[in-house]
Amino acid sequence: MPDETSGQPPTGDTNKPTPAQPIPSTIEQGIMGQGGHDNTNQKPTDTTSLAKDIHWIHHATLWSQIGLGLIGLGALYIYNGQLSVMKGQLKQIESTSAQTDRLICLYQQQLAQLTKQAGDTHDLAVQAKNQADRTKDIAATSLQQGTAAATLARVAQQSNAFTEENLRAVIEPTCTIERISVGENITARCDFKNAGHSVAFNARGASDAKRWQDLPDGPMPVKIIEEGSNLAPGSESHVIYIDSLPATKEFLDGLPELTVNDDPGNETVFFFTRLEYSSLGQPHHTEICFHLTKANAGASTMPEAKTGYVLRRCRKWHSAD
Repeated sequence: MPDETSGQPPTGDTNKPTPAQPIPSTIEQGIMGQGGHDNTNQKPTDTTSLAKDIHWIHHATLWSQIGLGLIGLGALYIYNGQLSVMKGQLKQIESTSAQTDRLICLYQQQLAQLTKQAGDTHDLAVQAKNQADRTKDIAATSLQQGTAAATLARVAQQSNAFTEENLRAVIEPTCTIERISVGENITARCDFKNAGHSVAFNARGASDAKRWQDLPDGPMPVKIIEEGSNLAPGSESHVIYIDSLPATKEFLDGLPELTVNDDPGNETVFFFTRLEYSSLGQPHHTEICFHLTKANAGASTMPEAKTGYVLRRCRKWHSAD
């Protein structure tokens, strides 16, 4: 007998055949009824039921397989649709990738062009700076030359003015009292001499004598004649002034005193002349105005002081250019 405790085969000869095992009693229980009775009368009913069960199982299996096939077909259709969508997305991604690659290439080209333009711009900026520096130097040189030219022009103008002043005609007046006594018209004389070094062309003028207490407002009230005569250097032109009324003792006694004030204050006789001429192509004029006053100790050196009367310069109408 084998050792049932250890489960090991006996220690005999291993080449001998193993004895046959008994048939399980399960088969016997399937054939024999309970209590040892015979069940041969129930075989047709059990066979029919078993066949129906098997047929139903076959149908259930078939329809389940058909359902699973339909589900598989639906899943396949869905998967095929998803695959188509994924393929479209893949194509779109590939197209977008291609466009991205083209954009990258374009950006690289633009970057290269911008880099080149930046280099060109830098070169242009350097050239512009150099040109600006040269222009600045030229401007500074031009400014220096302009300053020098202005200085030369000013010197030339001053020299020309100095030369013109020395060469031009200059008419200077000298005025004296000719006659003054009671019962006679007061007379004065002015000699206009060309003290310059050139001819005073078309020298023309106008003169008058008026009794006023003061000078009137406005310019000298004379009318210059249109045609004149030339006055050579060193030559003279004479003007005789004659008062319009004979002098009376009351008039002479009422003449103003000689003072530092140009305003006479009392009625007196005013003698005035305006003379116009041209010299070296430029117009010039001479204006003179005197009024009659009584002489005093301050006028003792004047030639006409011996008459007791002198000529006092007016406060206006006395100019020359």
